[in-house]
Amino acid sequence: FRMTDGFLAWAMCGGPRPESRTMFLKGLSGSEWTQLFAAHMRSKYMRSKWPEEVLPWTLFERCCSGADAHEVLAEMEADCAFGTVAFILSNIVSLEQLQGPARARHHLTHAETIKKKYWQFQSFDCHWSQQVNHANFRHYAWFLQSPSAPPPFKCESSIRIFVDNRTELASLRSQPLMCAMRGLCFTEVWLHKYFDHSTCR
Repeated sequence: FRMTDGFLAWAMCGGPRPESRTMFLKGLSGSEWTQLFAAHMRSKYMRSKWPEEVLPWTLFERCCSGADAHEVLAEMEADCAFGTVAFILSNIVSLEQLQGPARARHHLTHAETIKKKYWQFQSFDCHWSQQVNHANFRHYAWFLQSPSAPPPFKCESSIRIFVDNRTELASLRSQPLMCAMRGLCFTEVWLHKYFDHSTCR
């Protein structure tokens, strides 16, 4: 891992560096990183609209909707690794809604890969440890049934639950994250996914 002026380069979150390629200009600037982290922190304590200039999906479309998306995200990772993880995770619901669950799972796996790569250094990144609202993402892996999902939840009794996953009802569960965005609907989706991912099933 490279060091820059005494700091780990991947935790600078300062935006484009002089040696960066032109494509990185699509990525987040230092100011956008600051506003994104601040919006995350506010969301931990109150419901408030994100600033228009740093709406996650608007930024994602700018940086990561073209053929060079992989390269841009790699440059962003080099500048702000855990910020890039939070940024990708902040777009998983929109990806599910607009591009489908398969693309959402793809990007979720990408975010998990970056997180594992730098995990031993997480304590060096106060944005990740203190500002990012991790509660927003905690259910993504098992709602989307991604490879990074936790082990099946234990059932402490002999009870068995039937989960109705008939094909003809597939449309009702095709976008679990989007459904879970609507108030008490989260509880309905959570219960379904919990039993679906449980040894009680």
